[in-house]
Amino acid sequence: MEDTEQASRHCRQTATVEAVPLLVFSLQGQAHALAMHHVREIVRTPELSAVVEAPDFVDGVMPLRSRVTPVIDLKKRLRLGTGEMTADTCVIVVQWKGQPIGLRVDAVCDITKTPADSIEAPTEMVGGVSTRFIEGCVFVDGRFLVVLKLDEILARDYAPDGGDPYEKIRGAPDGKIRGTGDDGPRQDLQRIVTFDLDGERYGAHVGHVAEIIKPVPVMPLPNMPGFFLGLINLRNTIVPLIDLRPFLRLNPGPRTAGDGIVVINHAGSPVGAAVDGIGELVRLPPQIFKPPPDGEAGIDAQYLQGLGMVAGRMLTVLNLPRILSEMEQAIDVFQRNESRRTFQ
Repeated sequence: MEDTEQASRHCRQTATVEAVPLLVFSLQGQAHALAMHHVREIVRTPELSAVVEAPDFVDGVMPLRSRVTPVIDLKKRLRLGTGEMTADTCVIVVQWKGQPIGLRVDAVCDITKTPADSIEAPTEMVGGVSTRFIEGCVFVDGRFLVVLKLDEILARDYAPDGGDPYEKIRGAPDGKIRGTGDDGPRQDLQRIVTFDLDGERYGAHVGHVAEIIKPVPVMPLPNMPGFFLGLINLRNTIVPLIDLRPFLRLNPGPRTAGDGIVVINHAGSPVGAAVDGIGELVRLPPQIFKPPPDGEAGIDAQYLQGLGMVAGRMLTVLNLPRILSEMEQAIDVFQRNESRRTFQ
């Protein structure tokens, strides 16, 4: 009896441990991570403007919605060497001291979660990275992740007062450039996770997305509608995997996990959505989105939240709560009909 009570108490304690969302990215072939609360957005590497009197690990500055944003080569900062840029090279834009700073990495892999108490502080250099820059290390889904300490990466020894050592690099006290694209005070920006389906770009508000993972084995289930791909194992949690294509009236694709899975928060439970490819995490002003006209491209307007042009490409933001609620109803109707046919 005592053992049972201890086991029950241990389970309750384990269940209350906070899960930390992590953005996983690659540097010199090693998986690293940052806590998601630091991350503002992820952008493809733009053309940079060089700056003078900057540290050797600052590659230059980029314009980010009328703001001068320094871009740091994270490999140089961590003394991991250098390498040529590829199609996967991108910039993670983080928030530090109220200002954006870009971190150039080899590739962004996915977004995952791990219990906070599973991240262990290192006792020595890991993968060539000084312990000064490491928050901790953790195994997640069979991968060894080095979780980086942002404050140490961005800190400069000559700024002991805690000020912003990148202010001079930005070239303006408020870190802002006035120009034709500047419409005055900053507006609240929406964070959107983008992904591809059938050659088109779609998005979801980051508040609806729990994490992004790579394809995993799928266990099909009998007597389920065509959009229900099966079940996947997500860190010992069984998660349904669905296909968004039928609800968006897209060309039917193969019943696989695609090139990525967007894990959605729905009514307190995770649901996986198979997608053809993961795009970026972007921050966009709400005024660029227009209400979707009914029947746009054959899609029912109730499944859409807005349409907008981003970098010359149409972005369709989905109403994921509505889509998943409709799926639940469709599954219920399908199974009732199957039961009737079975007993007829």
